[in-house]
Amino acid sequence: MSPLPEIIPRNLFVCIEGSIGVGKSTAGRNVANQLGYEFYEEPILGGIERLRKKFYADMKQYAALFQTKLFIKRFKQHQSIILDIDDNGAIQDRSIYGDKVFAYMLHETGYITDEELEVYEELWCVFRHLLVYPDLMFFLEADTDVLLDRINGHRKREEESGITAEYLNALRDKNELLYDDMVANGVPCYKLDWNNPNVHVSDITHLINHTARVKSSKWTKIR
Repeated sequence: MSPLPEIIPRNLFVCIEGSIGVGKSTAGRNVANQLGYEFYEEPILGGIERLRKKFYADMKQYAALFQTKLFIKRFKQHQSIILDIDDNGAIQDRSIYGDKVFAYMLHETGYITDEELEVYEELWCVFRHLLVYPDLMFFLEADTDVLLDRINGHRKREEESGITAEYLNALRDKNELLYDDMVANGVPCYKLDWNNPNVHVSDITHLINHTARVKSSKWTKIR
């Protein structure tokens, strides 16, 4: 009898979502290092830095432009992940799907107009058929006072100094909608208590390893 075909490991596309200051970047890097995955940080620096500063200086004028630019940057990163996933598993710090959380927050706070949000939604309609859902999504959660302490203590980013408890609570509610939407579309999602950072990193790596085994093909690498 011929031996069974070797099981070929399946690299996963994993996204980490959560509020500002919760610790997504640190957790993502730790998980990526442990698994040998590629870590994709949130594309809010580099070529977008000048526009980002203008946005925080005058949100009413630059909110729609900044959000559109950020969507394009996230889309390019998403495409890079899809092209490279067979060679490198991916841990992404906030997905392109999470981009909508901030677009709608800006709309509700009056920084993005109805017409500007409509243009943003049209962009989604154009690009959505080029997207794939991640294999796993982790939603890191922490109490509002903990988030404020991290934002004003550890991070100390000048542009974030005006973030309020009300804003963080609204952001949490929008992330709940994102979680529900991803679950409804069949994406395995997990919520983790991140009041004590990185305590549950091992839980993330365990779930990724387990999912990778379940999704492995005995014949070839397919998605």
